Amino acid sequence: MGKFKKKIIFSTLLVVGFFLSAVYKPLLAQTPATVSVSPTNNKATVGGTKTINITVSNAVNIAGFGGTLKYDPAVVKVNAVTDVTLGSFLGAGGSLLPVTIDNTAGTVIFGGYILANTGVSGSGTLVSITLTAVGAGTSTLTLQDVSLGTADIPPQEQPSTTSGGTITVGANPSATPPATGVLLRMSPEGMFKNVGDQSVDIEFQKTPSGQTLSFPNRRITYESNKNYITSEPLVNSSLTNGDYNILINGPKHLTKKFFSIQVTNGQIIDVSTPALLTGDIEDDNIINALDFNTLINNFGCKPNVTPVGKSCSPLSADLDFNATVDIFDYSYLVKNYNEVGD
Repeated sequence: MGKFKKKIIFSTLLVVGFFLSAVYKPLLAQTPATVSVSPTNNKATVGGTKTINITVSNAVNIAGFGGTLKYDPAVVKVNAVTDVTLGSFLGAGGSLLPVTIDNTAGTVIFGGYILANTGVSGSGTLVSITLTAVGAGTSTLTLQDVSLGTADIPPQEQPSTTSGGTITVGANPSATPPATGVLLRMSPEGMFKNVGDQSVDIEFQKTPSGQTLSFPNRRITYESNKNYITSEPLVNSSLTNGDYNILINGPKHLTKKFFSIQVTNGQIIDVSTPALLTGDIEDDNIINALDFNTLINNFGCKPNVTPVGKSCSPLSADLDFNATVDIFDYSYLVKNYNEVGD
């Protein structure tokens, strides 16, 4: 956020002040407020969610705020801007500033304001943020670039201190870590429910040596929350503990490369984020006109049903495994059109 976000808040406050008040308010006494993550200590399981609050106390005459929540994207993520909601502190007249999410860097930028010539004082919740647990481990939740702007003319920034928190994510209890080898948890797009066991190709690339270990045609089984897990442990004497790049090619999906994954034998390795993109009907690691034409030529096909003018080859264009080539398959392909695998 930094200077740019602060400029937005203070520009808003200037407009508010000049149009809603002709009286100059005295400078704010330098009383520090405290902006905190609440609860401080949080727990979740992989695939689950946890909502935290960003709260303020000892606020004086506040008309706008902004900040950044920093987290470990290997442990949690923020799925969408709708997972950030305005709290009660600013009251019914409060508005949320545009939210920016970066699940690669592990940051969500938030802010809010109220159009009034008198700000809000006291304590309350600024925003609530819903985190989705994606991997076992503990993530610190750190507040950065926090700004509290007053309703004074010109607006002032109330000094503040911050207090962060943590979230500890445990493995999904539906899967038991193997005695040897590793299990891989993944999320193949389109397979949002139990569509029966499918097969994927998996490759481990040891870093920095580049040693490659291949596990072709490995069966995966539905687990929960749109996730699948390898049905049997991936075991190889050369698969020693360490840092790997992992490539996965799903049944009708582009190859996805997950970089710098820590592999420990006897563990479940979660690479369910991001999901594997579906639509590679022709199995050439690109979604293009060839895949589109195959889908159109099979549109409307069902087992033992061949619409007039359709070829109805085996249902390779059935991207969501519902035994019908329909608008849902079309939607997936259009969404991912021109995407290229790793």
